[in-house]
Amino acid sequence: MKKERVAALDLVRSVAIFFVIVLHSVSLNGALSGDINSVWWTVNLYVRHLSFCCVPLFIILSGYLQNNKLFSFSYYKGIIPVGISYMIISLLSLIGKAISDKSIVLTPTYVIARILDFTANDYAWYFEMYIGLFLLIPFLNAMYKGLPSRRAKLALIITLAFLTLMPETVKSFSPAYAPGGSVILDIIPEFFATLYPLTYYFIGCYFAEYKPFAKSSRILRLAAAAAVPVLPALLCYIFSHSRGSYAWYMMNGFNTLTIALTAVAVFSLLYDLEPKAGPIRASLKLVSECTFEIYLYSFIFDSFYYAYFRKHHVIMIAIVFVSSLIAAFVTRSVLIKPISSLMISLYSTLSQKLDTPKSKFVQTDTDK
Repeated sequence: MKKERVAALDLVRSVAIFFVIVLHSVSLNGALSGDINSVWWTVNLYVRHLSFCCVPLFIILSGYLQNNKLFSFSYYKGIIPVGISYMIISLLSLIGKAISDKSIVLTPTYVIARILDFTANDYAWYFEMYIGLFLLIPFLNAMYKGLPSRRAKLALIITLAFLTLMPETVKSFSPAYAPGGSVILDIIPEFFATLYPLTYYFIGCYFAEYKPFAKSSRILRLAAAAAVPVLPALLCYIFSHSRGSYAWYMMNGFNTLTIALTAVAVFSLLYDLEPKAGPIRASLKLVSECTFEIYLYSFIFDSFYYAYFRKHHVIMIAIVFVSSLIAAFVTRSVLIKPISSLMISLYSTLSQKLDTPKSKFVQTDTDK
């Protein structure tokens, strides 16, 4: 029986991809390099810290949806559609780069190398991260479900937050960033800081199992989602005025505690908010199904439109979003879906043989 589509989760994806485009636009337009005393600068500062939760929202949603995935060879077919999307859009990105930079020569060796090292598209780091997370998901789920209690699962998340989010958070306050300063607050072990996707993934698992804040009023959750980004924005505002220019170092990363809190607040607001109107549900479904392609295409359109709309912040956000959505929809319909269907069909035939108990790759009770 086919499961009914949950519009609330489409809403989470749609908000997340919109925040991606907003975040990139704030950076590309140099919105925070201007007069730190202007109202517009302060608004952009808040918008930046709110939209910074975009990537964490995607990863939390992965934990929310994928927390029951088990190891099987058929599981790995899930990477096929995004892999095809990545290769097609990366090739288009390279063509765009070659048009704008005549020194780039698209030889087969160059194209393959740039696709494989994830530099063909400047936003492809997300796919590089997601490959690793995807491969780990069945084993992360086994670890999470092996914990005996809700308290133990919270302890896991808190421990990971300490290891992956606190180092960069504490370093934001380093005296080295002040004029004439030299001390960096590198006082918390940061070896595991780049593993912050695991923290967000387990937060998603926790939401799926316990539905935290579900009984809280919608108004309270909305207030929290709007208020939480005020803290990092206020800190950045204070530090910027103390140094006389934008304090770029203040909570400037996905691996900071304030961004995690913002992501949790926004996810709490949206994940059980079911739009009822048919057109809204259909629109959210359209955007949700194309988020990965929109993400990659936005690099191409960011690069193209930047020269024309640098001083028109809102217009650039709107035109990049619409252009990326149209390109993503066309590419999915014409290329990605047909190719994916064929490759998934071939892989499914192979994985069925590998997943059968008679396969030497699958351990049965009699083998133990």
